[in-house]
Amino acid sequence: MEMCNANNPAENNPLQRMPAIISALHLIFWGGLIVVIDIRINRFDIVNDVIGAFIIAAGVFRLADLPVDRTYATQMSYVRVTSVVFVVHCIVVDLLGLEATGGLQVILSLAALAEFAAIVVFCLAMRRLSNSAGLASSAYSWRTTTLLFLIVYAPAMCFGVAAGLYAAATGARFTPNVTPHSFGAMLMLVVVVLVIFAIPVVHLFVSTSRMAREAEQLKYRDSLTPPAAGPAEC
Repeated sequence: MEMCNANNPAENNPLQRMPAIISALHLIFWGGLIVVIDIRINRFDIVNDVIGAFIIAAGVFRLADLPVDRTYATQMSYVRVTSVVFVVHCIVVDLLGLEATGGLQVILSLAALAEFAAIVVFCLAMRRLSNSAGLASSAYSWRTTTLLFLIVYAPAMCFGVAAGLYAAATGARFTPNVTPHSFGAMLMLVVVVLVIFAIPVVHLFVSTSRMAREAEQLKYRDSLTPPAAGPAEC
């Protein structure tokens, strides 16, 4: 009697693991939200970024283990390593409270650039994952998410890294000059910037929700389709 193939394609289909995938994506979203929200009382961060970084890493490690293809594995390997770098980054800045000057400023600036690249690579990997599961609408949504991160965050990230490297080289510091007359305009500008920066993050959550919804629709449709006749028995 022939033995059944252990590498059953159905078992490796990401569609069969969609609940675990969505759970991991939710971890990444909520971890990112913890990092973005910065609530401090007397310089004490109520929602510490280190917690968010660990939650993000937990979600990334779960997704990196999915058997999709070699390109996906390579992409998620980079994201996995960078998620660990981000944990260390948050520990250095938020937990230890080390002042970013000189060489440390350069290292943190380069780490921030690598972390942004990891976000883009992650979105590309999720698009690939969606395509492998037959989720065409989700794949297009992740493409839009990737473009939004590139359009909104790339210029700001490049400016931030350049400013950090300049500060490390010259010791200069940028301090905004806010006067009572300019406070209203400055506050409005901050609100507008925050709204714009929130768009890619919100769309990431939209792409995640779309994956879950489309996967459920596809599984329901497949349940209505009678199974094709296969070999008698293994």
